[in-house]
Amino acid sequence: MPSDTRAICAECGKVFRPDRYNAWRERLYCGPSCALAGRRRSQRGWRLNRLETDPEWAAQARARSASCQRARRARIRDAKAAAAEAEAEVLRRQDDADAVRKASEAAMRHTALLLFGLCADLSGSKTPEEVARFSAMMMDKGARLGGSGAFQARQSTYAFHPQASGGP
Repeated sequence: MPSDTRAICAECGKVFRPDRYNAWRERLYCGPSCALAGRRRSQRGWRLNRLETDPEWAAQARARSASCQRARRARIRDAKAAAAEAEAEVLRRQDDADAVRKASEAAMRHTALLLFGLCADLSGSKTPEEVARFSAMMMDKGARLGGSGAFQARQSTYAFHPQASGGP
């Protein structure tokens, strides 16, 4: 084909210069997107013509289409079920984490009450203020003996006066 030949695209109507080595295919379409659109249009026309002229083929095509639709619906249903199961698993894990957190909080409360009672018993204290002063005094003593900077020694005056026998 001569190199100065021009053609009009059958899909978009643009004027273009077809490839001289591939003239018969490029004569109709100016690019791949137009070729794809033209091929789809041609296949759609062929299918509609075949549906009108061949009833047996049309019945088979409808059965294939129905089967594909059933399979597609089943895939969508399975995907929704899997997503729901994944969401339920996330909620279960969150509930488990909440249960562990609540159990650890309960254990911490139990430990705090146990220590409070132990301090009250050791010091012979009757009021929470006396127990708090005794606890502060023991924390300072532990920091001095342990030598670590984990607890800062309090520079306060202890006004601890045990009312029961025993105590420091």
